[in-house]
Amino acid sequence: MEQNESYDEISLKELILMLIKHKRLIIIFTVIAAMLAGIISLSLNNNSKEAKLLFSINHSKITEGLNPDGSKFDKYDIASPFILNDLIKSLKMEGILSTNDIRKNIEIIPLIPKSISQEGEFAIKKEGKSNIYYPNQFLLIVKTDYNIDSDLAMKIANGIIDSYINYFTKEYVNSSPVINKIITFDFDEYDYSDTSMIFHNELDTIIDYNRNLMNIDSGYRSKNTGLSFNDIIQSVGIIDEIELNRIDSLISSYKLTKDSKKLIVYYEYLIEQFKLEKNKGDSSAGILKDMLEKIDSSRNGLIQSLSENASEEDDSYFSSLILKSSSYALDASTIQDDIDYYEKELQDIKDGVTLSNIDKNEAIKEVEGIIKDTFTYLQKWIIITNKTSSEFYEKLMTRAITPLSPAEIYTSINIKLKYYDWLNIRFNGWCVLCNFQRILGKSLGGE
Repeated sequence: MEQNESYDEISLKELILMLIKHKRLIIIFTVIAAMLAGIISLSLNNNSKEAKLLFSINHSKITEGLNPDGSKFDKYDIASPFILNDLIKSLKMEGILSTNDIRKNIEIIPLIPKSISQEGEFAIKKEGKSNIYYPNQFLLIVKTDYNIDSDLAMKIANGIIDSYINYFTKEYVNSSPVINKIITFDFDEYDYSDTSMIFHNELDTIIDYNRNLMNIDSGYRSKNTGLSFNDIIQSVGIIDEIELNRIDSLISSYKLTKDSKKLIVYYEYLIEQFKLEKNKGDSSAGILKDMLEKIDSSRNGLIQSLSENASEEDDSYFSSLILKSSSYALDASTIQDDIDYYEKELQDIKDGVTLSNIDKNEAIKEVEGIIKDTFTYLQKWIIITNKTSSEFYEKLMTRAITPLSPAEIYTSINIKLKYYDWLNIRFNGWCVLCNFQRILGKSLGGE
């Protein structure tokens, strides 16, 4: 027992002496290991940072997975090359960063409420069908790397949203007002039929303008005018259906014109245009008829030799041709009605068919009165439309794309980082263990 205690005491003493003797070597190894671990950790820490920005898209079509114009919405359109090029210019990083450098570090995650997700799973399991939910909130992530540090990542995240707002405004927000083409209108320079046509065109412009805005947001109602786009469409439509139809009816019934020769030339021009349009339709209908006959005969063979499933695509194409053919036939019939109408009107004017002068004078007074009233109505509704649309655009541009939080830097904790942390710990431990084993081995060997 005394020999063992003596041996242990001597070995421990020798070990301590050896550690003191090789302290410089131990310090050097420890410093190198710490530096390597620090470099690896710092590199991983820089590359694991992310700029995150939460934003929402607020227009009625987004809940259907569509853009305001009805095209399919793709979340990565938010970081399209066009938008990234605009971003690079705004950051003055031309030649330093490319669109690919940024795009590969971008991730856009749609945010789906847990309740929606659970309802969808329930529907799939219990009812055998899925609920489609199109989110309007997204998380934009810009990852850092050797080209993009934390500060630049935040600028990129904020800049992408700013560039997308500019793109969205140019692409979908046509903020130009309805042009008042009749403000300098001179009744004396136009025939009654010309005046009616100008009014019809202006009404169509107002209706189409409001209909386009209604497609962007059907539920919008102006606080200033108290009207929705549909309200304006309905009100303007009444002018078209009542006032202008009355003008057209009086002009047609009494053959009202300020210059009969000019009206004859105009009617002859209209008839010629209708005939050209009808000939084009007849030609297209003839081609379709030949195609239908050929396809019909081939379908009979297919049906006999193939199963019903195999001919579904053929049936669909065949049906679409039938619909087109029917459409051409309907258009041709309508055009022929127009031709017949204007030919009769033209013949009546040439033959001098008219009612009494007293009745005609009364009709002229009524037409001129309606024209003045319609002019006033149109001026009013152009102003109302522009006020309503101006308020709408101001609201749309400020809320269509809304950042819900500024870009902030987060450190991502992922499997790769955990792996290198584990490696660092074992590397340091392995170095220290090797030093002790080597020193201990020498000590025991010396003994």
